[in-house]
Amino acid sequence: MLTTALGIVAMPVLLFLFLFVLNRHFGSKSGNLANKEDRVPSHLVKVVDDPKLKDGMKTNWSAEDVADCVANAVETFHPSKVLSFDPHGVSGHPNHISTCVGVRHYLQTRGNSKKLEGWELESVNLLSKLCGLANVLLTLLWLSMFGCLSTTSKKVIISPDPGAGINAMLKHWSQLVWYRLIFIFISSYTYMNTLHRSHPSP
Repeated sequence: MLTTALGIVAMPVLLFLFLFVLNRHFGSKSGNLANKEDRVPSHLVKVVDDPKLKDGMKTNWSAEDVADCVANAVETFHPSKVLSFDPHGVSGHPNHISTCVGVRHYLQTRGNSKKLEGWELESVNLLSKLCGLANVLLTLLWLSMFGCLSTTSKKVIISPDPGAGINAMLKHWSQLVWYRLIFIFISSYTYMNTLHRSHPSP
């Protein structure tokens, strides 16, 4: 998601960040995150701190609760597009998957009147995920050969500054156990994100 955010910030569009970030599982305060975002002004960042949406590998969120939060953010920011995880949640994290389910629920039940587009970060298999730049280069070569780098239902976003993304993650030491630190550098997500449109259906 950070790579996508950096890519969008580099474009002539306005980006709003709507984050489900409680971090209670790691002991940090969610309110500090917006203050550390040096690429997106804090007044364009909405941080959700809801006891019904607790962070954790054993916690599933209600689709209705997530949809309510999305509705509130949409009323605040009036976006044209909503970006979320796909049903695999990138890493299989239940909070990521719940976010996808909740955002889809919102778009299907309340989003049509807003003429919103829903886009999801595409999960990749473990081998592709851990091959970093090699996977990025192979994927770009494959997509360019078939002319599908960018379509009405699929977008490939290359990070304009992977170092900035890595540096942003390094600011959150409370979440950086050793395997996450390694993952930041070798993950293909640091360098490239692929998005597919989920709503309206392509």
